[in-house]
Parts: sequence; C-alpha cells; structure tokens
Amino acid sequence: MRDSSSLRDKPRASTVVEAADCESLLASSADLIVVTSACGIYRYVSPACKRLFGWDPSELIGRSQDDFVHPDDLEVLHTALNESAAEQFATITFRFLSQQGAYHWVEATCRRELERSEPLTVPPCATSRSARSH
Repeated sequence: MRDSSSLRDKPRASTVVEAADCESLLASSADLIVVTSACGIYRYVSPACKRLFGWDPSELIGRSQDDFVHPDDLEVLHTALNESAAEQFATITFRFLSQQGAYHWVEATCRRELERSEPLTVPPCATSRSARSH
C-alpha cells in the first residue's frame, strides 16, 4: 500500500500559478486583455494593445474606456455591460479608436467581477477578436 499523505500535502502543478506565469501568458496573448474599474477606467492593458491598435498600454492606464469607444457605440456598450449578469460573460461588438485615429471593429468578451476591492469591475477580461477598419 502506498502512503498518499505526501501527495495531499503537495500543491498540484496545475493549480499553482505564479504571478510571473500569469504576466507571461498575458504578455504573449494575441488578444487584447484589459481590466477596468467599475466606472470604466483602465487598470490593466495587455501588450497586444500596441500591435492591434498602436497604443502603448501605459497610454490607456488611468483613462476611461469611453475615450476609445466610438461615440455611436457607447450606449450599446454600457447597456450590455450593465445588463449582463454578475459573473456571466457577455459578447459585445463595437468600434475602438486606434492611435492613428481610425476606428476598428472589435468583438469583446467581458464579464463582471464582484470579488474585488471595488464592488464591480467591468470587464476584467476583454478579448479583441477582429480589427477591421471602418
């Protein structure tokens, strides 16, 4: 018979993720990943932002998502985010401003996160799926 107590005491490799591992995954993603505050202020923007839209991530941090979304798409974006159930994913299509001044269509998958220092974070993860000019 094998003693399995030592196995229970060791964390599984698949459940232990270091912060550096997460940062590496985010940095190497082809998709844009963002974290915003409850009022839509960018708190994190992945490096893919530079490749997709020309913005250095530091240029978005601290600014409102509304500064980059086409004015005609703001109501649709806000409605979808506000009506999505907590912890559920919502897919939204809108135009996002590139650093060159052109808007690109983006499909973003977002969800609310309730267990943060702020009561609501929308969206903790938005992934761009396409960036065709319009």
